[in-house]
Amino acid sequence: MSYSAKVYRKQGGDEMVVAAGGRINKTAVVEYFTDFLGDALEDELLAGVGSGTGNAVAISIGAGGRAEIKTSSADAAIGANGSSLGLGALNWRADQGGLWMETRLQIDAITDVMVFAGFTDTLGSTVEAPLFLVAADFDSDATNACGIVFDTDGTTDQWCHGGVKADVDTVPDYSGTAPVAATYVTLRVEVSAAGSVQGFIDGVAIGAPVADAVTVTTPLVPIVFVANRGAAVRNVLVDYLLVQGDRA
Repeated sequence: MSYSAKVYRKQGGDEMVVAAGGRINKTAVVEYFTDFLGDALEDELLAGVGSGTGNAVAISIGAGGRAEIKTSSADAAIGANGSSLGLGALNWRADQGGLWMETRLQIDAITDVMVFAGFTDTLGSTVEAPLFLVAADFDSDATNACGIVFDTDGTTDQWCHGGVKADVDTVPDYSGTAPVAATYVTLRVEVSAAGSVQGFIDGVAIGAPVADAVTVTTPLVPIVFVANRGAAVRNVLVDYLLVQGDRA
């Protein structure tokens, strides 16, 4: 059987490869999706739990399924404060093409907190903030990472996007908007085969794509990383996680 495949981009950025007869050709892409149903995290997922007081990552039973990422309640180093949820292997690369991840989440309070959603070169078992803000600039624990950041340690308390390529941080590009406490927001991160990154907040692009955001040949993992920036626990509820890239 031969496929006369065409790629269609729907509003919002989703790509479908359509074969002859109008069937979606799912073999053209690699995809992972979870709604966090059941009573335990799936085997494919990896929780990163900091060494602080109260860190935890687990299923949070609720309508439609969700996971909870809980930070420390004491203000210390990132390795103590932070917790994360992502996949358990570095199965993704920018140069495979069509790479993107999307998640829907809410933060219980938007003071003294940092959140990263995107791709990084280190599994969650090592508790580190892939990309974060120091005053007006990005800093990074990762060597290669890209995605969306909200960090109240920065000068501007807004969603922004960018990356770090071979230990060189980009300049943060801001959305003009901030999260609303205890309110779901959809974050989408698209990474081009050339290594640029584009973030979306509820379907609205954060400025223009940021070039040279990540090394295209570096194996990556999608992750949601959260840390408290003060002496109070922060809880993030994750409604779903969706990751897709072209099949190599």
